[in-house]
Amino acid sequence: MELTNSIYIAGVTGTGKTYGACKLVRDLGLRAVVIDFENKFKKNVKVNFGDCSDIFEWYIGYVKRESSRTSFSLTKNNKMMSCSTEALGLKNTPDWEKSYMYLVELVEGLINRVDYDVLIFDGASPVLRNDLGLAQWKLNNPDRDNPNPEEWGPMNDIESMFIRGGIAWAEENNKLFVLIGQMKDEYKGGKKVKDVPALNMKQQHPIDVSLQLEKYIGFDKTTYKCTCLDSPRGQWIENLTFDRHIIDVLIEKELIGYD
Repeated sequence: MELTNSIYIAGVTGTGKTYGACKLVRDLGLRAVVIDFENKFKKNVKVNFGDCSDIFEWYIGYVKRESSRTSFSLTKNNKMMSCSTEALGLKNTPDWEKSYMYLVELVEGLINRVDYDVLIFDGASPVLRNDLGLAQWKLNNPDRDNPNPEEWGPMNDIESMFIRGGIAWAEENNKLFVLIGQMKDEYKGGKKVKDVPALNMKQQHPIDVSLQLEKYIGFDKTTYKCTCLDSPRGQWIENLTFDRHIIDVLIEKELIGYD
């Protein structure tokens, strides 16, 4: 990996971020360890890469709540009549307070290993900052509801600690670290104006290649576009198809290649 030891792939849901990372691993004949922060990676592999699922070692990126707070009432026929929607939302969701130390131990263990080629954080941004960081803030501020704007800095530090650990592992061992992050829709006056990354990865972390995937749905077909926001080869925009995906473009740009 002479030019590329770390790749950030951003995009809204359905743009092919996880698919592209999996295809990269498979096509280069590598082995990957995955920390899945959205609990969707395993399904993606099963559907699209089921014949080679053994090249992925998978870990969920959080600790689930031990008990549900769901409350409901029944009719005389034992049919549910009413239920707390807030309680339902908490059922089987991550316990971010307990997840912090779990993730610290998990990542420390993984970056001390060299028996695999690619470390993938799937859906880590902005989960590490917005969910894990906020949970840590609430632990330290039990008498307050929300942090002030200036207090988000330490939450960035929590995200940065995990991401820089992955980057350092890749650079020290000539491996590859892939960070997959969600983007969000930005609205003005109720109208969607653009998709924006949760964080500017190049400003926050020393990522080698920063990519943004977009999907355009037309009347007759759906098209995909990959925009490189930063790389050792500069910026560029390329169209993607099922036959020409992220891995193919990176090879064309000589940013990654076969041994």
